[in-house]
Amino acid sequence: MTRAPLQALASTFATLALGIGSFGCASPAPPVQFEGIDQPRYTRCMLKPSEDRLYTANYVDAVGGIRPGTEAKIILFSADQVSLNLGGRQYTLFPAADRINTGSIPAFLEKYFVDTPARLGLDRNGNPFAPEAAAGAAANPFADNEAAPTPAPAGNPLADDEAAQVGPGFRVDRWEPEVWTGVQNGVAHMGMTKEQVYVALGPPLLINFDQVATNLPLAQILEANRWVYYGARAQRNVTFGLGGKRVYTFSEGKLFSVEK
Repeated sequence: MTRAPLQALASTFATLALGIGSFGCASPAPPVQFEGIDQPRYTRCMLKPSEDRLYTANYVDAVGGIRPGTEAKIILFSADQVSLNLGGRQYTLFPAADRINTGSIPAFLEKYFVDTPARLGLDRNGNPFAPEAAAGAAANPFADNEAAPTPAPAGNPLADDEAAQVGPGFRVDRWEPEVWTGVQNGVAHMGMTKEQVYVALGPPLLINFDQVATNLPLAQILEANRWVYYGARAQRNVTFGLGGKRVYTFSEGKLFSVEK
């Protein structure tokens, strides 16, 4: 090899090394303040931590975790991480791929939280409403000094307009008991609806064919019929190759197949 190509090759490696070094030393994204950052929230879906770390897409082979309906409070929000208190313990949520789009915070929060557990059909202890409560009986899952939803005669403890904000598919008090048991264990079974799989597994890392879901709105994820998750061997960044891949395919709104 002549001297000129060797010099060009050395220059290429130097450029790559400089780029990698710059990426590793990149300044952390500044915290973002937004209206309502301190308001109480409750988890929409199962979250599966590794010690005090969480990711925007759960490790699909992890068992159990932080149940839907757990009280949550955001401490810090940035493009690189979200620090939050979940059920009295502090965790940090990192993006599994891409940075968090801080220009679309409401859409991001909608994927993980609701403003009251009643919107999921849960009482303040995280249990599904009893049938008599859902039927409009006097049972009140809230303390006297808390705002309780107004029962509706059609078996819905929320007013119709409130229920519509979450979607009836996310109302766990309308699910079969065995479905709710599986969801609490972070397990998805054949025949589950998209909403049930979402609550059990959390948002997928990818939808369709390699479309990163980190910043996609909930509605767009629910429209897709192919969701991709990865196991605990996965790297943080999707571009570096991932292990433990599982593909969940839906047909007519229900889980049809799981491929490893």
